Amino acid sequence: MKTHQNRRGKPSFFSGCSPRVLSHGEFATYNSPSGFGRKRKKQTVLEFFTREAYSVLRGGPRLKTRLKSLLATGVGVFLFYSAFAQAPPSWVAKYQEAVNLLRGGNLAAATEAFERLWKANPQQYSLANAVGTALDSAGHHQEATDWYKRAIELNPQFTSAYNNLGLNYAAQKDFASAQEALETATRTDPGNEGAFYNLGLLQLQMDQFRQAVQSFRRAHELKPGDPDPLVRLAYASFRSGQRADGLRAIDALLGLPGDGGKPLATAAQVLNGAGLYREALARVRAARTTGSASARLRYEEADALFHLGDYKQAAATLLKTEPPEELRLDYHLLQGSAQALSGALPEAVKTLQTAVRIAPNRPEPYYRLAFVFVKGYRDQDAQGALSAGLEAVPNSPSLLFASGVVNEIAGRYQQAIDYVLRSLEAEPHQPGAWSALGGLYGKVGQYDKASEAYQTAVSQQATPETTVNYADLLIRVGRFAEAERLLQETLERDRKMEKAYVTMGKLYNRQKRYAEARNALERAIRLDPEDADAHFFLVASLVHVGKKEEANREADLASREKQATRSRERAALLREVLVPASAGTGSETTGATQ
Repeated sequence: MKTHQNRRGKPSFFSGCSPRVLSHGEFATYNSPSGFGRKRKKQTVLEFFTREAYSVLRGGPRLKTRLKSLLATGVGVFLFYSAFAQAPPSWVAKYQEAVNLLRGGNLAAATEAFERLWKANPQQYSLANAVGTALDSAGHHQEATDWYKRAIELNPQFTSAYNNLGLNYAAQKDFASAQEALETATRTDPGNEGAFYNLGLLQLQMDQFRQAVQSFRRAHELKPGDPDPLVRLAYASFRSGQRADGLRAIDALLGLPGDGGKPLATAAQVLNGAGLYREALARVRAARTTGSASARLRYEEADALFHLGDYKQAAATLLKTEPPEELRLDYHLLQGSAQALSGALPEAVKTLQTAVRIAPNRPEPYYRLAFVFVKGYRDQDAQGALSAGLEAVPNSPSLLFASGVVNEIAGRYQQAIDYVLRSLEAEPHQPGAWSALGGLYGKVGQYDKASEAYQTAVSQQATPETTVNYADLLIRVGRFAEAERLLQETLERDRKMEKAYVTMGKLYNRQKRYAEARNALERAIRLDPEDADAHFFLVASLVHVGKKEEANREADLASREKQATRSRERAALLREVLVPASAGTGSETTGATQ
């Protein structure tokens, strides 16, 4: 996510208001492309797609699209993918009795029953596979592994066992072994759509997006009418930078026969997740019929509008449909955020307070509500919301971090440091939090600690703004050569980074290189005419090159811009919290940042 800087170009606790890595309970909305229900791994991967590669086997909630296990068990039912075209085998009844023991929580008795059954049927590789599946479905993954291996030892061409072994390894997070097993499944049965599909899911989990494209494309070729491979093919294509291929997969999905409402909502979700908000909005509007849109489709339409900066219309879109229970929290989070950014702060407060009541044990409603209070200069209310949140969700990294923000705004720097340290103790991999900590240590004069914090942030691949903030610290402690190197490297990557020019101008002023400082600061002002710091530092440059009249004009501009700085900083902070940067490599610039 783009890191906010204060208008002085100095490190600010506003930096990185969304820590990068959270627990599964928080991550989905705290650090997602829209902030409302799509997890990002390393700011890239939707949880909806990557987590499902092992969620069924680890006992997590079943998602709308399940893994294509080649063997499934149900209550009193025994289903096979490709076996027993006629009567089921004689051991099915005894097997079901053992499964019932397992479901009753008696693992020891179930294991004993499975072993007795195996002794009576030592050549039945399908039995070994079935036992493994039963154990996996009960969450006993390590015990299941051996049974799949028994099946494979008896029949090295048994695709079902390789497939299920791959899912089993994935459940244990042994992704290398999982990949080997699933690749073997695709080789033993090149026409098995399910094996290719599962391999693609695993490759998404491993960030192997180009390989995932190939797997999902093959799954689609084998079963063209199945929407699931097309959805994942589109997503993997976007993640691998193949935008045109991704859009073709989306259009193929929308062209499948049947009710187009659900595929359209899914397509919009994928496009929004990839940051292609205009593409999502265009497809939603092109496909609109006289019938009422589903709540999910309305949500995705509003999400696209939100990221395109049309906050008022986003809020209005959500009001057109009453969300079902499973979408109520997402609806209220998005609606409250849209209301806040459109200037309707009282309505935003009410909406987010409702979100708190809907999900009192989730951190994100408290988090968003607090920053809406901050925007309205209700800092005590903000701290109250965060305190209530921490009581409900102790040690939440996001709420601890936000508490630090509020304390920094109030000038309580040591308390802010304490909160951010607690946040980092709860989740150490937060480049934004480390950057903020560097800024706070700098404010209290602990420069060595500030430097260490910034270095940690950079090592965790923090945003370029963090590097600029670090350079600013180096200027303050007289390490000019290091500061210049960092700034030049940053500008080589992004020639339009306004704060880097401001900080470079500040550096050149300190080194009495006034002509160079003037050039850098004038470049910054062309990029952001409202930056009070750029005008302020330019005054010194102009005075020293003999341009006193121009210096006086710049001083007046700096004074006027400074008066509006506080309000702009809070507005920028609110955008940083409510509009995280997109996960998609093809993300579009949103109206909020233009």
